[in-house]
Amino acid sequence: MGSKDSVPEYITPAEVAREFGAGLTEQRLRQLRWLGDGPPYTKGGRSIRSRVYYTRADVAVWLNRNRIDPATTEPSQPNP
Repeated sequence: MGSKDSVPEYITPAEVAREFGAGLTEQRLRQLRWLGDGPPYTKGGRSIRSRVYYTRADVAVWLNRNRIDPATTEPSQPNP
């Protein structure tokens, strides 16, 4: 059996929005899930109304993976 430290702490979409900000409202998270995008999540059941949970680590990894650094990003070219 694993120790309690190895079990990730799950947080709700409301907690993600409150703690991370970055445009991640509950509605935006719901939209990202529907589009098949966004941070990994876990559903607490099989029903369509099941609660959704995230881990802080998964949200942080997803945000960092989608980070854009203007110093290393080439400017987009205008469309002709």
